[in-house]
Amino acid sequence: SMQMHEKIIKNVVSKFASRRNMALLALSKCGEIKYIPPEGAFYVFLNLPVDDTEKFCHWLLTSFERDGTTLMLAPGPGFYINQERGKTTARLAYVLEENLMSKAIEILSEALSAYQKSQIK
Repeated sequence: SMQMHEKIIKNVVSKFASRRNMALLALSKCGEIKYIPPEGAFYVFLNLPVDDTEKFCHWLLTSFERDGTTLMLAPGPGFYINQERGKTTARLAYVLEENLMSKAIEILSEALSAYQKSQIK
C-alpha cells in the first residue's frame, strides 16, 4: 500500500539523517578535517589536510589499520570536471550505523596523523 511505502521511506530517511548527524558531530571534533554540510545526500565531501587524496585513500586501504579495521573513502578528483579542485577532497558515505560511523571518523583522524608523519622524510 502507499501508506506502507511512505512509512518505509520515512524510516530510511530518518535513519540516514541520524547517521549524518552522528558523522557531522564526530567530524566537528576533528579540527583538521573541514567539510561542507550535505543538503540531502548520503555522503559528505571532506577537505583533508593532504596534498593528494588519491594517494591518501590508497594508503588508507593498504597501509593503515586500527584493531584490524580501516576505512574506505572515495578520492575527490573523480567527482570534479576540473580534477585539480578535488585533489584535497574525499567523499565519505554515511552508510554505517551510528556507533560504527563515529568509530570510522576516529580511525580517519588517527590515519591522518599517521599519514602526515609518514610523509615527513
